[in-house]
Amino acid sequence: MRGAIPLPWGGMDQYERQRMENLKFTRFRIAGSIGIIWLDRPPLNLLREDMKDELLAILENMAADDRVGIVIVTGSGEKAFCAGRDLAESHSWQTSSNPPLEEVWDRGNRLIDNILYHPKITIAALNGATLGGGCELTLPFDLVIAEKGGRIGIPEASRGVFPGTGAMQLLPKKIGIFRAKEMVFWGKVITAEEALSWGLVNVVTEGKALDAAYDYAGRLDKISLRAIGRAKEIMNRHERWADASTLHFEKREFSRIFLQPDAREGINAFFEKRPPFFNKTQKEEGEER
Repeated sequence: MRGAIPLPWGGMDQYERQRMENLKFTRFRIAGSIGIIWLDRPPLNLLREDMKDELLAILENMAADDRVGIVIVTGSGEKAFCAGRDLAESHSWQTSSNPPLEEVWDRGNRLIDNILYHPKITIAALNGATLGGGCELTLPFDLVIAEKGGRIGIPEASRGVFPGTGAMQLLPKKIGIFRAKEMVFWGKVITAEEALSWGLVNVVTEGKALDAAYDYAGRLDKISLRAIGRAKEIMNRHERWADASTLHFEKREFSRIFLQPDAREGINAFFEKRPPFFNKTQKEEGEER
């Protein structure tokens, strides 16, 4: 599979140059009918809110671009697709008098909705660690390709929070409620090979995930993209995915739990490089004592 199609990482056209100028945490190329987007904060490509804004803008541009039929998202570097949220940014919200948690929730779920209902075929190419928010980001893609030896998981529970960007709805639909609970409750991190057997990824490749994704895109491009686009829309309708506007309870609970003592302890422990200590008898803030 590798090398079957030469990867076109050559020069940019004017369209790309104009839109690349303001990008700090992402980059992209358009090669024929294939759009490639990189999360570009190596080595770990940690998610920030401004990175999400950039990713949303590129996805929206590609949705409106008649040249593009297939969109691939991958990570820069060799170490990670995305190893999760930038906890330094999260920590700043916990110390803020007005944390933007509802805005954070809405942005994250708009991004998930955008990918899930994107009019083009979407492929995630996982080049290494895919953890926390990075794992959640993969859930709405049409196809997910992982490199052999990669790690995939949702370790938020070890930081005193629960996954807040699509996992509660999409993960059980992909792998079943019991395995979803196992991943969320234990913060379980599994290998790419386990993820394949669980149904979390479509393909595990011996070589580079981006090479394999580009090969798959080349094969899809020989089929009627209009037909498979309609098939995608119909299948998504049958699955009755929830969208961000319907997740009021989850949104409220995410905002509340993020400011509780356990979440503060979990994030502090990360920066202090120690295991977290969660006080099992401590009541939540705002709860009657």
